[in-house]
Amino acid sequence: MTMVLRTLRELCELSVASVNLKQKPDVEFSYIDISAVDNMRKRITLPQRVLGRNASVRARQVVCENDVI
Repeated sequence: MTMVLRTLRELCELSVASVNLKQKPDVEFSYIDISAVDNMRKRITLPQRVLGRNASVRARQVVCENDVI
């Protein structure tokens, strides 16, 4: 069996969806920052629930199931 090494760029889709939550001030969403990720289990464990009006300026990228963050 031959193993082929590939870069992440070759294996991952590079397009990233983004949204401006300030335009949706009353919408609640899950915000994932680095503290929400369990580095031992490789899982998001503590996302914060935040209203669009209170969203950080960093809260722009949409995360979907099976995304690599």
